[in-house]
Amino acid sequence: MSSGTPSVLCVAGEPGRRDRLAAELAGSFDDPTVETVPSAAAAAWAVDGSRPRVDCVVSAYRLPDADGIDLLRTVREREGALPFVLFVREGSEAVASEAVSAGVTEYVRAAEPDPCERIAAGAREAVRRGRSDGAAAAGGRSGREAGRYEFLVESAADAMAVLEGGRYRLVNGACVDLLGRPEREILGSTDAALLPGSTAASLREHAERATATGERVDHRVELAASGEDRTVEVVHVPHGRGADGDRIARIYRDVTEQVERERLLREERDRLEGLASAVAHDARNAVQIIEGRTDLAVDLLPADAVEARRNLEAARRGVDRVGDLVTSLESLRGLNEPVSAAEPVEIGSVAREAWRTVEAPDATLRVAGDPVVDGDRRRICTLLENLLRNAVDHGGPDVTVVVDALPDGPGFAVDDDGPGIPPAERERVRDLGYASGGGTGLGLGIVAGIADAHGWELSIGDSEANGARFEFRPETIDSLVS
Repeated sequence: MSSGTPSVLCVAGEPGRRDRLAAELAGSFDDPTVETVPSAAAAAWAVDGSRPRVDCVVSAYRLPDADGIDLLRTVREREGALPFVLFVREGSEAVASEAVSAGVTEYVRAAEPDPCERIAAGAREAVRRGRSDGAAAAGGRSGREAGRYEFLVESAADAMAVLEGGRYRLVNGACVDLLGRPEREILGSTDAALLPGSTAASLREHAERATATGERVDHRVELAASGEDRTVEVVHVPHGRGADGDRIARIYRDVTEQVERERLLREERDRLEGLASAVAHDARNAVQIIEGRTDLAVDLLPADAVEARRNLEAARRGVDRVGDLVTSLESLRGLNEPVSAAEPVEIGSVAREAWRTVEAPDATLRVAGDPVVDGDRRRICTLLENLLRNAVDHGGPDVTVVVDALPDGPGFAVDDDGPGIPPAERERVRDLGYASGGGTGLGLGIVAGIADAHGWELSIGDSEANGARFEFRPETIDSLVS
């Protein structure tokens, strides 16, 4: 880098912002050269080694043809340690972390309405660090590298630290508060020196996993902070190697209140499910008694009691509807809980099992294929029971239902030759309680909930017989066994 007049390249897509920033940069140095370009492609050409030397690049994150981090990577490939200032209107930890990994010199969160002064200050600091020729700081890292980590750590809203070789090198105020130790005790120490053995071991294990895989790793630990036990979500982000070993950026989020809310919600859900189960059991017993007595009364009627027979048959249909409602309510238990213990399930076999619960002797079930998916067999059976009953309810007692594998990928389909579902209603029928043409309004809502719990995409369309077609596709191919 030259030691005289600095040359600064300003990259921004908006002409007004580009001009204002160029003017601010021009006033921030002694007789600088400020060049402006509107895109990442133009900037890449400007920093090409065959052109006059650029001492610093100042770039917006959002550019017309790329983002600022893409440009940063290009600059690093071509020009190595050339100072690079990246500014964003609304930063995020993900963008900041990616920028650090790519080698940003200064990262500036530039709030409107006039961020130019702050960006120019970042450019001055970047040029100063570049000219310091890598003066040692913070345990052997260059001044440029140490400075950008310090800025990111100190500006983070969550507790954040940077470790090298398993020792704390940078912490912000929130991290000091969380660990409950003075900063001078934290810096240079390991987790084992600051935290209980099991907590330190968990942090070390997950940090090593992040380093080995090169990927972010999340987990939860219990910490005693300010005299209270807290549940903390920890994010480990690997950032290569520093002078003292592997470098990890670590973010801590206190999720104690969230965990407590989740516990209370689980308890309330379990209580309500227990109550619903008891009510459904008692209701089913009552329905069975009414069904039996109604059937007996119909059988005992004389042949000429036409009006009484019609009234009793209407009552029986009402009781049947209550029975269907009780069955649907029982299916709601644990409906939306994500499937955690999946096993290979043969869809054809489960469809035949579900068909035995459908009272439609004139209807037909055909299993044309036998896909196997990973899932919860009990809930998949409930899904198919509701689909098959829905086909009979809307397609009539002689409906034909076909269960088959999808022709173009993993998953399965259920077709019928009933009246189908109008396109305008295909989204609404997924909602619990929405009924079209009679029914409880729960059946297809239960189907959609079980599909969602498995992570399946559910699409509703027309079958080849102009009836309804329901397709279930795993979101990833790993969900399919064969």
